[in-house]
Amino acid sequence: MAQIMPAFFKVLIDDFATHLRLPPYFIYKFGKLLPECPILRVRCGGSEGEWRVKVDEVAAEGRCFTDGWPEFVTDLGLGRHDFLVFWLESQPKFLVEVYNEDGTAKILNHLPTAAQGKVSLKKEDALEDDVKSSPPIVDVSRKRKKTLSFSIKMKPSNRYRVTMPSNFLRETGMMGTRCLVLEDPRGREWPVLMSTHGPRSTNRTDMGRGWNEFRIKNGLLDGDTCTFSYTGGDEEGENGSSGWLLQVDVTRASPKMEGCGSSLRQTRSKASH
Repeated sequence: MAQIMPAFFKVLIDDFATHLRLPPYFIYKFGKLLPECPILRVRCGGSEGEWRVKVDEVAAEGRCFTDGWPEFVTDLGLGRHDFLVFWLESQPKFLVEVYNEDGTAKILNHLPTAAQGKVSLKKEDALEDDVKSSPPIVDVSRKRKKTLSFSIKMKPSNRYRVTMPSNFLRETGMMGTRCLVLEDPRGREWPVLMSTHGPRSTNRTDMGRGWNEFRIKNGLLDGDTCTFSYTGGDEEGENGSSGWLLQVDVTRASPKMEGCGSSLRQTRSKASH
């Protein structure tokens, strides 16, 4: 089975044009894989661009993309409330997907070819020392919050999407969010995009892109039950700029017992002879 790439997403808010804060939970889990000067790679149509940025500590914010990030924002024409998904393809590179506020893919008409930031690449050994000197950031508030959950029984209608209960969205504060992360029973993380359908008064929110891959890689079949649990503490405020994490437990459907009774009777009949 192919290894899943570590990933996170960010909604662009506040002073995103000067630097971008990296999610503390992502740093805690994958900090050792993060290079000091990663390359951000973007593809659109037949064009592809690359920008080198630097990861620095910013006072009161933690580790952020700094040098090279403003050029990335300017070249792509990024705006407030755009959101980006970062896939760590390899130790030096992130593949970046860019979406508009409504969840549609952003069209990048003037994507530079092989664009490069002005940050010089340092030795990868420096990253190891930097990671060791920075204590891991653990959000203990998750342990103090009530766990909210909902379950679905797999059937053909949710092979490609899962409709989320509106009361679950309201109670968690996730109403209106555009992306979340699913953690499967093996601890792997899967970014999933959200979509809203119908008029505002009766709209329906579904997990869409990313769910089908999660379903296939976890071998989910009709009749299996998935329980999605949220313990809180992974979002950064009401805007959810750092993402929402749902832990997924899977209960496999019991094997069918058809024919077992007749087989048992035949066995007993033979034994009596």
